[in-house]
Amino acid sequence: MSLGISENMYSDIIDHPHHISINHPQMAPEKRAAQFSPFAALTGYEDAVEEEARFVDEDLIFTEDRFLELDNTLSRIREQLAKGEHPVVSIICFRADEKKEGGSYQSVRGSLKKLDEYERKLILEDGESIALETVRQLYLSEGE
Repeated sequence: MSLGISENMYSDIIDHPHHISINHPQMAPEKRAAQFSPFAALTGYEDAVEEEARFVDEDLIFTEDRFLELDNTLSRIREQLAKGEHPVVSIICFRADEKKEGGSYQSVRGSLKKLDEYERKLILEDGESIALETVRQLYLSEGE
């Protein structure tokens, strides 16, 4: 197959040694390869793969027993708050992930300032607010 180039076109230089400049130093092979590394055919692909590989927990189904246990603990908390006490609580809540289905369980411990029945939130003395619908377990620390 001919591309319009004569086969003998470079016959006068084909056997000559490769020219090496005396004015410009040769580039190291690693640096020559690095010239081409910024090229990414699929922009964002690496980020998408990382995001897909990121682990999230599945939110467990709230059982009737767990609901009753939570309700009993909330009743005891209401009684203590009515007496002017600030009980120490340990809370395990589920926080939904912003980017994909699922989320993570987080543990919070602190003195309870208020149980906001209208907003359905537990408000700790440090200002943290936890929505009741995210609470999966609630423990009341006795004697603290």
